[in-house]
Amino acid sequence: MRAGTEHGRWRAGATFGTDWQNELQIAPACRLTSALLGDDCSAVYFTAAGRLAANNAELQKLLRDEKPQPALEKFGEQTWLNYSPEIDADADEAMGRRLREFVAAFEEKRAGEEFAIQVNVDAGFARETHWIPVRRIERGRYGHWTFTGEFTTDSRLNPQIRKGEPVAVGKYEVDDWRYKARGKTVRGRAAK
Repeated sequence: MRAGTEHGRWRAGATFGTDWQNELQIAPACRLTSALLGDDCSAVYFTAAGRLAANNAELQKLLRDEKPQPALEKFGEQTWLNYSPEIDADADEAMGRRLREFVAAFEEKRAGEEFAIQVNVDAGFARETHWIPVRRIERGRYGHWTFTGEFTTDSRLNPQIRKGEPVAVGKYEVDDWRYKARGKTVRGRAAK
C-alpha cells in the first residue's frame, strides 16, 4: 500500500499496483490494507480495478474476506482516473489552440450566457474533474490567460476545496472548456 496524498488529517491511500488477477497476492495485501487503515484514512483507491472506496465497516469486512477480489471490483466508485485512452495528444493540442475561440466568445459575452472550464484535481492515482464557471479572463504579461471563477461542488479528493471556493486557473491547467451562447453550445474537446 502506498499513500497517495495527505491533507492535514485527511489521507487517501492507494493499494499496491500488483496483478489484480493474482488471487495469491490480492487477499494478503487486502488484509494488510485493512490492518493499516485508521480513522485518519478516508478512502482506499484500488489502482488495478480503478475504484475508490470509502473507509467504512463494509470495506473493512470485504478486505478481510478470503476472496475479496470479486466484491472489490464492484465496490466504491469508478470515477477518478488519471489516464484516459480516449484522449490523444493531437486532440489535446487542438483543444488548446481552440481556447482562443473560447476567450474571443467570452469577450462578447451577453447576460445569461454560460462559460466554463474543466480542471482536474489529482491526489495520488486518483483524479476528479470540476467544471468552473468563468467570471473573468485576464491576459498575462507574456500572452497567457488566467481564468477566474469558483468551484460549484465540494472536492471529494481534497477537503480544502469547497463549493464557492475561488480559483484562478492558468491556460495550461484547462483540460476542457464549453460555452452556451446565442442558442448554441460549443465545446473545446469534442465528445466521443
